[in-house]
Amino acid sequence: MSSLPFGDMIGQTLDGLRHGSSAYLVVVLGMVAVIGVGVAKLRQQSRELQRRVVDRTAKLEAEIKERHQTLKVLTETEERNRLLLDSAGEGIYGLDNTGRTTFVNPAACRMLGYEADELLGQPMHRLVHYSYPDGQPYPREKCPMYAAFTDGQVHRVENEVLWRKDGSSFPVEYTSNPIRKEGELVGAVVIFNDVSERKKVERMKDEFISTVSHELRTPLTSIRGGLGLIVSGKLGDIPEQARKVLSIAYDNSERLRLLIDDLLDINKIQSVDTPFLMTPVVIDALINEAVRCNQGYAHEYGVQLHRQSGEWDHVTVCGDPHRLNQVLSNLLSNAIKFSPKGEQVVIAIAQVNNEVCVSITDHGPGIPLEFQDRIYDKFTQADSSDSRQRGGTGLGLAISKEILERHGGRIDFLSTPGEGTTFRFYLPTRPDAEC
Repeated sequence: MSSLPFGDMIGQTLDGLRHGSSAYLVVVLGMVAVIGVGVAKLRQQSRELQRRVVDRTAKLEAEIKERHQTLKVLTETEERNRLLLDSAGEGIYGLDNTGRTTFVNPAACRMLGYEADELLGQPMHRLVHYSYPDGQPYPREKCPMYAAFTDGQVHRVENEVLWRKDGSSFPVEYTSNPIRKEGELVGAVVIFNDVSERKKVERMKDEFISTVSHELRTPLTSIRGGLGLIVSGKLGDIPEQARKVLSIAYDNSERLRLLIDDLLDINKIQSVDTPFLMTPVVIDALINEAVRCNQGYAHEYGVQLHRQSGEWDHVTVCGDPHRLNQVLSNLLSNAIKFSPKGEQVVIAIAQVNNEVCVSITDHGPGIPLEFQDRIYDKFTQADSSDSRQRGGTGLGLAISKEILERHGGRIDFLSTPGEGTTFRFYLPTRPDAEC
């Protein structure tokens, strides 16, 4: 192998270094370019990430602000509702579907004599509603408060009592309203009032009416008897003009007598001390007797009484025949006097569940819509000249309602102004009419 001169060797070495440095430079520049692109992408991704973080932070802040606002509104609403419940004069408490108390307001605690924590979570019926006014046990299954969250109906009661912690009772009116959650019955809310003062005033009023009525009855009987003798001509002839005036006086004295009798009657019926003589009563016989007694009145008005027969005619109920006849006579006389001449009054019987239903239908003017919610009020008549001309004391329906409620029954009506009215009353049927 031949040797190169020293100078040539140095030249070749320098050429190799120059070519190697260029390659390294290219590599380095390429790496720098790649790194630069990567850095640019990272910077872009960083800016995008920062933007997203800023946007997300803004959204989170907005959501937090909205939630704070919603929470504030809910808190304020809850506080208002609490203030409303706390400020209400009526007693209010809630029941879950097991009958235990879920909330109670201060008025309820005050009237019942309990602290709130003594009532919450407790079975309310067992604490405050366990007995009837006469002291007889009140089964929970018959309690209208609990019925609201089983049948889903609103129950209104006027003649019961609640019992305080100290064992005393007070008369109440209450409404039990069902509570639904997503269509499912989950409990009830009960709103009640202590009506002791009102009952006291009513007793004073009834005692006053009773006293005045008794005091009026004796002189009125004498006046009516004297007018009757004069009008009949038994005391001699009287001038025709005087006869007309005396006839008007006699008719008005008769109307006043009926009013006094009705006042005394409703006062007796409303008194729990007045006994009803309860015996087995066949509905068919009761209706036949009422129709017989009112035939003359119907003939006077030119109206026919039509008795529909059916499979329930011989249903037997437990009742006071005299009082039930009074109900039928009140309803029949109303139907007769408001029926056009030549029309029929229809009496029918049906059975609805465990009740017998007696309906009396006329084809008269019907009950005005604005008057229908006051139909059972005392001294109330449809305020028209036509109804006033037909007479009546305005107590017949109130008396009928009281009698039926004393029998454990009820009354309602269907009426279309201009087409007529159907009154229906219901009485519970009992096995073998046990009384």
